[in-house]
Amino acid sequence: MRPLATAIILVASLVLLAVGCGGQDATTARGQEDLGRQLVASFGCGGCHEIAGIAGADGQVGPSLRGLSDRRFIAGSLSNTRENVARWVDNPKAINPDTLMPDLGVTQTQAQAIADYLYER
Repeated sequence: MRPLATAIILVASLVLLAVGCGGQDATTARGQEDLGRQLVASFGCGGCHEIAGIAGADGQVGPSLRGLSDRRFIAGSLSNTRENVARWVDNPKAINPDTLMPDLGVTQTQAQAIADYLYER
């Protein structure tokens, strides 16, 4: 193969790799984690929960959320999945009408970002 053709193929491969084959996923995941951290802080979750990575998040009203992904259940009865954590954050009273957890008024996208952040702590 000619050197110019080899160089073009190499550059094209690197561009495809950076744009669509993993580079974007890592950036998206990092962005989602940053968004989740910001939302956890802005909604004041640390006032009730202990949460790793959030300054002052040492609340004792609700359970500690450290190591959340290692638990079998959340909210007393839900299987512990990211989707169920997001459902709980989105509308806790729909799952348990007697919970002390307030409806935070988050969107489903925000609830998923919060769940993603908590799952990584």
